[in-house]
Amino acid sequence: MQTSTTTEKRSLFSWWDLGENLIDISDYQALAKRRLPKFLFDFLEGDAEDGFARSNNAQSLNSVQLMPQRLVDVGEVQTKVDYWQERASMPLVLAPTALTRMFHHQGELAVACAAEKQSVPYVLSTMSSVALEDVYAANPNTWFQLYAYRDRAISQRLIQRVVEQQGRVLCVTLDAFEGGNRQADRRNGLRLPFKASLKHITDAARRPKWSADYLRGEPINLANMKEVQAQADGTSLFEYVASQMNPSLTWDDIHWIRDSFPGTVILKGLLHPQDVLKAKALGVDGVVLSNHGGRQLDHSISGFQALQLLPKGLSNDIKVFIDGEIRRGTDIVKAMCLGAAGCFVGRPYLYGLAAHGQPGVEAILDILNSELVRNLKLIGCASISELNAGLVMARET
Repeated sequence: MQTSTTTEKRSLFSWWDLGENLIDISDYQALAKRRLPKFLFDFLEGDAEDGFARSNNAQSLNSVQLMPQRLVDVGEVQTKVDYWQERASMPLVLAPTALTRMFHHQGELAVACAAEKQSVPYVLSTMSSVALEDVYAANPNTWFQLYAYRDRAISQRLIQRVVEQQGRVLCVTLDAFEGGNRQADRRNGLRLPFKASLKHITDAARRPKWSADYLRGEPINLANMKEVQAQADGTSLFEYVASQMNPSLTWDDIHWIRDSFPGTVILKGLLHPQDVLKAKALGVDGVVLSNHGGRQLDHSISGFQALQLLPKGLSNDIKVFIDGEIRRGTDIVKAMCLGAAGCFVGRPYLYGLAAHGQPGVEAILDILNSELVRNLKLIGCASISELNAGLVMARET
């Protein structure tokens, strides 16, 4: 994956200038921790309750080993994949994350531009801090994440706006109608709408670069939801939108969304094999097997485990993505060996964004791409399409 000379110079200079040696995602994680106020880094890293679901995401990936084959010509390898109407440089999707301008003033625009430059899909969140029209102007290939709200007119209007921007992919989140028990946020007094306490102000003062970056931008709000401000009836926009989360969501709502949107529909947040079968029967184009990064239901299985529970051959009929602690090229290889269409990542690109804005996001993508290329060679596959279940085995316990 190539980056421009300008970006390379900016990134390399900034690394040298700060004495940084950023070679993998954990390095960017550590830098993000140094750059962000504690309450915000805790929000980024936060998981539900005891954190079992998030730790299990990593453990399940580590429970599978690779079994390379030799004497294969891997002088050149092919990482590109086709996702419906577009070709991606590698089987990776930048997942939807809310209010991204909290981490860097460029926010969603930086992520969208990095994704377009590196030819990977980016899923813009309904809860973004930049309006969808502005993001589509920066990257017309953006995918859009949707909630099925209690008031269907809100969802319908969002779908209409995506269609007006010629958006082709809609990703419906199913597992966030109730907030997970994120205890770090509660201890830090972090809630929406955000009201800064003395603790928050003191915390931010220890991060002057972040504070200056935060203050240089417009106030952070739900940029896609301003049209419903009048319906808030005296409550804040955040509170009104939260009240619209729909715990009564059923397959009838998905049927309505499938009929309302003319493009590709993906369901995010499924884990049970029967739900994937229902999605396929309903004409859904893809699913993301996800436990929301361990931020919702603790002790839930991982997307990688759910992938292994699917009936054989199902991924030939519907595109199946996974997420959850994807940190290495080997994680992508394992998922692809077991039939995934690709992997969604969220926290990794936010580390890059918090560290260096758009160049930081690009650097994260470069790291994952270079690891993927290297690991394809080392496992003995000249193309992503050659990865198969015969190249992996369960780790002995």
